[in-house]
Amino acid sequence: MCLNFHEIRGRREYVVRGARGGTRYLKLVPADDRREPLQIRKQYNFDAEFYAWFNRLPDLDALDNASTNFDLSESGTNPPR
Repeated sequence: MCLNFHEIRGRREYVVRGARGGTRYLKLVPADDRREPLQIRKQYNFDAEFYAWFNRLPDLDALDNASTNFDLSESGTNPPR
């Protein structure tokens, strides 16, 4: 699969847990929902240039968390501070 930078919606990182520990993955999520995400096992030794490129992509996990926190605070379900 080939994705140009402008065809990538964002990035995710996650861990799949198993009996012997967990495996970390990096995921490139395409802007087009009809395309499959590209998942990369984090067992490879990526260089600084790769991470500079990867970190330029929107962090979809952080955006999801921010959206969830905003929705909860807007609905009044968060406890008062």
